[in-house]
Amino acid sequence: MRMFSPVLRGLLFWPAGTVLLLAHGALLVAAHTGRGRLFAVAGCAVGLGLIFAGVAGERRRAWLRWGMIGAFFIGVSGLGIVIAWAPDGRADTSTRVQNRYVDDKWDYRRYALGNLVPELDQFRLGVRLISRLDPLFDEAQAARLSGWTTAIYDELETDAGFRALGSAMPHAYKNLRGGDAMSGHYYLYVPRRLNRAEPQPVLVFLHGSGGNFKAYTWLLAKVADRVGCVVVAPSFGMGNWSAPESRRVVEAALADAGRVVALDASRQHVMGLSNGGLGVSQVAADAGERFASLVYLSPVFDEGALTSAAFRTKWRGRHVLVLSGTEDNRTPFDYVSDEVVTMRAGGAKVELVEFKGADHFLFFSHEDAVLSRLETWLAERMGPAR
Repeated sequence: MRMFSPVLRGLLFWPAGTVLLLAHGALLVAAHTGRGRLFAVAGCAVGLGLIFAGVAGERRRAWLRWGMIGAFFIGVSGLGIVIAWAPDGRADTSTRVQNRYVDDKWDYRRYALGNLVPELDQFRLGVRLISRLDPLFDEAQAARLSGWTTAIYDELETDAGFRALGSAMPHAYKNLRGGDAMSGHYYLYVPRRLNRAEPQPVLVFLHGSGGNFKAYTWLLAKVADRVGCVVVAPSFGMGNWSAPESRRVVEAALADAGRVVALDASRQHVMGLSNGGLGVSQVAADAGERFASLVYLSPVFDEGALTSAAFRTKWRGRHVLVLSGTEDNRTPFDYVSDEVVTMRAGGAKVELVEFKGADHFLFFSHEDAVLSRLETWLAERMGPAR
């Protein structure tokens, strides 16, 4: 350490070590999985090693140098194990769930931070941070949401296929840094009992703000198994859906999925959660003739799309389902009701289902009720191939 002056050592190592220690310490507090905790401990060890490096160097401080060496050893060893455990995201085309990239442009990022840290732990850490920054999201709500999602991911992780998916979150983070939201990625789910050579009904799912969490596809897979349909869940960065990209993303994913399983063009339904409602509105106006029904869950609407002549013409006399919680403070029930009135005024047959006492995270808090209603909706409208 003599090659650096004490001041330079401090400037080089103290800030980096402190940031690492704080960031990974926060992850350690939030983490639920063993891999997430190991990553957090490894990061804390590296951070501590950098702090030791900032003050070590003199013979009388030999214990600091040994502490630095030990911390780095623990950190590097832990990171090595986490890297070795990182899922590669690949599955053969016969697997019921898989990551897919349109045009065979595989861009799965195995060693990105979003795959080294399990998706659940990223979610739990994000919830903790948002509860301190977002006035609409208090700590009590954050605790409830963490509990719901942890239960869902604990269930999900028992399935080898979903566990092997890794995460699509690196694409969301790339978009957050200014990258293109159109990564070409989507999740494809095909129930085992479906004959892939015969045209099958499809549910297209558009995720909300924050990214395409695989928990969404896990929940929808339960409905798909019951009604017998394919799930296509495209990723769109952080979920800020916009026209005409929404249509291009959906059509590209459907075209690629058709290479794996035959899709029935007459039985395609599109569903959006929260910000995904923007995408549903846009796709419904731009390419509504492709879809048999629309489903909005805790939605944000694209009002321009809903009031457009294209939407009114394409959805006159056709079916739309809207699910909303009465205690939603992000997309208030009154806002949702007003948009339902707008769609009905244009001639659409809109069914509004209210969940009393539910907030914006209705999909997780009222999982069984939402999936049951969605199952009934799809079963009534899928029927035999035409």
